[in-house]
Amino acid sequence: MSAYQGLGEVYFHKHDYDRELELFAKAEKLLEEMPKNIVADSHRYRISMLKGETFLRKNDIASARSLLPLLKQLAQGDPGKMKECEELDKRLLAGM
Repeated sequence: MSAYQGLGEVYFHKHDYDRELELFAKAEKLLEEMPKNIVADSHRYRISMLKGETFLRKNDIASARSLLPLLKQLAQGDPGKMKECEELDKRLLAGM
């Protein structure tokens, strides 16, 4: 799972968003088999945040916005993660 996530991040930074999303889908499939705990949720948060950034970059505002409830849930009140969610939300509003 971590390998797919890591490769997805590499492709995110290379701006190969289709490949990134493909790898993140594989990581998410493996995450479904893991128990929900702080470690797994941390991976889910990171993948979902990068997917939100990708959708924003692809100007797919609706898909990015659809991730916000999950992101806020996975942030679990963490101030840094909540700030990232707020910043993504502001950027989404600006992009509309």
